[in-house]
Amino acid sequence: MSRPIVLTEDAREDIEDARAWYRRQSNVLARDFSRSLRACLEGIEQFPERHTSVHRNIRRALLQRFPYMILYVRLGDVTAVIGCFHMHRNPRDWQLRRR
Repeated sequence: MSRPIVLTEDAREDIEDARAWYRRQSNVLARDFSRSLRACLEGIEQFPERHTSVHRNIRRALLQRFPYMILYVRLGDVTAVIGCFHMHRNPRDWQLRRR
């Protein structure tokens, strides 16, 4: 069942920070990161239950080719993306966002 995706302000900042980092490395990497992110978000929108629950009601979807995860929660009829985190970040950073 498709659910619209809403990006929190924190998630938007995470995504822009990651894009900026890849842009500094290479425009091609930045483009590929954006494509991978878009595909991941589309998958979440189409099948929000597919991904593993990692902490209480927070689910995690992994990007293809990049060491990032999208964290999201289901809120009524929408899916709220609460973060886009590098896999090596401290889990406490994203666990605080559930509030």
